[in-house]
Amino acid sequence: MILMKMASKMLWECEKTEKMKEVTLNPSVVFRDDLDDIAILYNPDNGKAFSLNQTGAIVWKLLSNKNSTYDIAANIKENHNDTQNKIEIETGEFIDSLIENGLAGYVV
Repeated sequence: MILMKMASKMLWECEKTEKMKEVTLNPSVVFRDDLDDIAILYNPDNGKAFSLNQTGAIVWKLLSNKNSTYDIAANIKENHNDTQNKIEIETGEFIDSLIENGLAGYVV
């Protein structure tokens, strides 16, 4: 039981460390948010375009200010009256998808 608690705590600390990493945006990506309910990301490096909902656009803007995943999730939770516990997970998954699609990356 004690070993399981220690392993769980170590996993949580590892995940928290990952969430604290600084993410940088691909400077080639074009961001447009002057549309009604969506924003567009265009990556000229691979010719792909992506649409973002309002929350995705907020995350993108917060990333441009060099916030960590943890900071962004905290901002969304605090400023958008959303108290769901899955905000950190969903924010991390969204940022992971940005990285997988060449739109962002971790600062090394």
